[in-house]
Amino acid sequence: MDEYVVWKCRRKTRYEKLRRNLGEVIHQLAKQKASRIEEGRLRSDHAHMMITSAKYAVSQVIGYIQGKSAIHVARGCR
Repeated sequence: MDEYVVWKCRRKTRYEKLRRNLGEVIHQLAKQKASRIEEGRLRSDHAHMMITSAKYAVSQVIGYIQGKSAIHVARGCR
């Protein structure tokens, strides 16, 4: 099942600094949930993604990615 999702980042200044590494992190997190990012764009304060997940509901995968990537951003990519 393919879904197109968009989510907004509240901490724009921190997000902008970490955006380059965040794409790789998001792909790894999707892989952990047996999902795949088909297409995506990270903008200055939000992300667009086309995601495919056969095992989990897309909403579960997105919730997981948002939560784990938020932790990653909060830690400053340590």
